[in-house]
Amino acid sequence: MNAELQSRLKDLYEVDASKLESLAAENKALNEQIAKLEQEREEPNHLVSWKKLKTSLQADVQKYKTYMSSLESLLSVLDQKLSGLDEEIGRLQSECEAMRQENARLQNIVDNQKYSVADIERIMKKMSCIWQQLQD
Repeated sequence: MNAELQSRLKDLYEVDASKLESLAAENKALNEQIAKLEQEREEPNHLVSWKKLKTSLQADVQKYKTYMSSLESLLSVLDQKLSGLDEEIGRLQSECEAMRQENARLQNIVDNQKYSVADIERIMKKMSCIWQQLQD
C-alpha cells in the first residue's frame, strides 16, 4: 500500500528518480562533511598541530636556503674549473697548430731533399766503416 501511494505521489508531483538519487548522494556527502567539521572543532590540539607544521615548514625553508647556497658555491667552483679548461683547450689548440706547421715544414724539407732515407743510411754505414778502419 505504501509503495502504491509513493508511486501515485511521484506521478502526481512529477518527481524524477535520478534527481532523487543525486539529491540523496549530495545529502550524504554534506552530512559527512558536517561530521568531519564537527570532529575538527572538537579537537583541542588542532591549533597546536598547525603551529608544529608551520615550524617544520620554516625549518625546511632554512634547509633549502642552505642547500641553495652550497649549490651556488659549487657552481662558482665549477665555473672556475670550466674557464681553466677553456684556457687549457685554447693553449692546446695553439700548440697543435704549431705542431702542424712544424710537420708541414719538415715534410717540405723531406720532399725537397735530394737524398733518400736509404741513401743517408748507406752513407752513414760507409762513414762508420771508414771510422772503424781509421781507428784500427
